[in-house]
Amino acid sequence: CRHTLSGEDLNYSKSIALRKKLLSINPFANIQAFYSSIPLNSKFTNEKEAIKKSDLLLECTTDDFAFEWLNKFVSTKNKRLISMFFNFHTDILTLLVSGTNISCIDIFNYLKMAVKNGDTKIDSNEYFNYPSKYEQIIEGIGCWHATFPGLYMHINLLVSAALDIINDHVDNEKGLAVII
Repeated sequence: CRHTLSGEDLNYSKSIALRKKLLSINPFANIQAFYSSIPLNSKFTNEKEAIKKSDLLLECTTDDFAFEWLNKFVSTKNKRLISMFFNFHTDILTLLVSGTNISCIDIFNYLKMAVKNGDTKIDSNEYFNYPSKYEQIIEGIGCWHATFPGLYMHINLLVSAALDIINDHVDNEKGLAVII
């Protein structure tokens, strides 16, 4: 949900607007967009077939249920999954890449335990901080709202760093967890 769409994209579904933007950057890319929500039920056969045909899926929903569903779905199909998400102020990005023998959820569980145990340089209070109602301005606010405190430049910097790491690691069969 933390993307670089603008106000001119308000009348389009997010997936279709992002497809249009990505194709403007690379017109030779093979990108499909669907107007559907995860988890996919039995009526979404086109979406499920597209996932089955994909080699790699990128999940940036920040929705735990969607992440769990995608993780389970791709694990049963021997697909790789990348998950990326920011904290509320977009000063921390978590990047997870499944391996051939380890799922994104397993990697994330190991990472959370390492942060909680102090095995990383990341402060666990900062990493697991959930914004107060006062910070959210509107309770449950997402980054799609104008009052979301993350800045576009921070999102770009973190995503650029993550994409560089993904490009270097994507062919590696081992899983990966990175906090930027």
